[in-house]
Amino acid sequence: MNGEEPRLTREDIRRLREIKEQRLAQVTKQIDQENKKERKLREDFYRKKRKKLEKQERKMAKRSRVAEKQQIRKRSSFLTKAIVIIGLLLVLLLTCAIFF
Repeated sequence: MNGEEPRLTREDIRRLREIKEQRLAQVTKQIDQENKKERKLREDFYRKKRKKLEKQERKMAKRSRVAEKQQIRKRSSFLTKAIVIIGLLLVLLLTCAIFF
């Protein structure tokens, strides 16, 4: 033996290579599965976030239309009342100017 390692036969080398390849395949498969899980978690998280934002946008769009219509109605009723009051004041002023 003289301090040398025992020699490997071709069959032993082939078997060792196959074992290494199997381990490598297992490790890569495991890493792929972990990456897939992480990717899926991220996609789910952002999908949920996107859905929430879409819901909020839809609600805001509906609210804003209704709120805008209400503001327009309030403004138009206010302007109508103001025009009527100014018209009455002008009529009163003209009648006072004519008779006095």
